Amino acid sequence: MKNWKQKEFGQFVNLRKDKYQPTPGQSIPCVELECITKNSGEITHTISSVTLSSIKNHFSKGDVLFGKLRPYLRKYALPQCDGVCSTEIWVLHPKEGFCSPEFLFLLIQSNKFIYTANLSCGSRMPRADWNLVSSTPFLLPELPEQQKIVEVLETWDKAIQLTRKLIEQKELQKKYLMQQLLSGRTRLKGFTGKWIPCKLKEICAIRKGEQLNATELKDQGEYPCLNGGIAPSGYTDNWNTEKNTISISEGGNSCGYVNWNPKRFWAGGHCYTLSDIKANSEFLYFLLKNKEKHIMNLRVGSGLPNIQRSSLENLSLSIPESKEEQSQIGRLLIGVDIGIEFAQKYLAKLEEQKKGLMQVLLTGKVRLQVGK
Repeated sequence: MKNWKQKEFGQFVNLRKDKYQPTPGQSIPCVELECITKNSGEITHTISSVTLSSIKNHFSKGDVLFGKLRPYLRKYALPQCDGVCSTEIWVLHPKEGFCSPEFLFLLIQSNKFIYTANLSCGSRMPRADWNLVSSTPFLLPELPEQQKIVEVLETWDKAIQLTRKLIEQKELQKKYLMQQLLSGRTRLKGFTGKWIPCKLKEICAIRKGEQLNATELKDQGEYPCLNGGIAPSGYTDNWNTEKNTISISEGGNSCGYVNWNPKRFWAGGHCYTLSDIKANSEFLYFLLKNKEKHIMNLRVGSGLPNIQRSSLENLSLSIPESKEEQSQIGRLLIGVDIGIEFAQKYLAKLEEQKKGLMQVLLTGKVRLQVGK
């Protein structure tokens, strides 16, 4: 640890408290907590101060932002311009000669800083405690070694950012393909047959999932998996084989559908199970996903909105007459899903590698040669 000095956080970082009162006609970019994505350091958008009325914190390029409200969300950023931000965001300014903005940005992502920030005060709305954080000691290398550490970790950051953009592009591609292929606006090569209008009940049987108690499930050696893969608050993209049935949630705040293997999953009483499917099941899976908003509008009730079976049975669809065209559309969209899943796994590996590097580089366990 030669040339590394231990200093309390407040000894090398100032907490800026410059306030900004929105002025009519004056537009300044404002960063709110919702503008920062969790655990990525990315500012997705800003809000014009013209639309604001409450007091904000002022920040300058070279300051580092950290969301003090619910610090476990890991909302931090290194802005590249001047602006204002929510008072629920700390504006951290590194003291000259001790720490660079880029190194400080890495330091606040470290396990030690996040752990300390989460020793917060308040239960319903926990906030990081500046007195505690500012008095916590951290090891600081000299500025040249800080720069070397930043350069190494920036390599991983660039790879992570590129992979995130790739995933976004693939998801947009999937959305476009679903809109085109599942409506018949774009046809696959070699297919010119009719698309047939029908009701959902005409191509499958619809029933409620069976209710089983915990003892029965345990005796069967099977355990429920979010009601057959369906969470009340959303849907999962898991699927298995072409022979699978499809489950649709009948309650909760949103609906979901998933191809599921009846030998592996139990469809609970809050699901509708679609079986005896006369269409290609992968095609039907994507077709229903593409109609999610429409299916959501079928819900009735106030406390726990649900979808009536009769409404689901009479859901209007249009499917290709050719089973082979259905199958090819399903396989194509599955291929896109596989590509997205592969990119997501690669992203997870990069993020894990970065965490490991930060753990050893920011603690001095591994040293970098400087000036050679």
